[in-house]
Amino acid sequence: MDSGKMEVVEIPDQIKRVVIAGDADESYTGQKAAFTLAKRLKLEGKSVEVIFPSIGKDFNEQVTETARRTNSQSESVSVAEKNK
Repeated sequence: MDSGKMEVVEIPDQIKRVVIAGDADESYTGQKAAFTLAKRLKLEGKSVEVIFPSIGKDFNEQVTETARRTNSQSESVSVAEKNK
């Protein structure tokens, strides 16, 4: 979801807890959108947590990089075992 849509997304009343997964972009647009939404949802009485990726600019990059690293490690172990 782009940052403009994130700021105005409507969460149904029956949802009481929301985790917002924001982008960690250099322009801070994703962070601003995530915290703008969080503030509004808090005022609506919801429990809110905002998270950002620890690798890359968004969670897609984080998942892709983590998978790449995992596959690379698996291949290294496999090669090492074959060389025993």
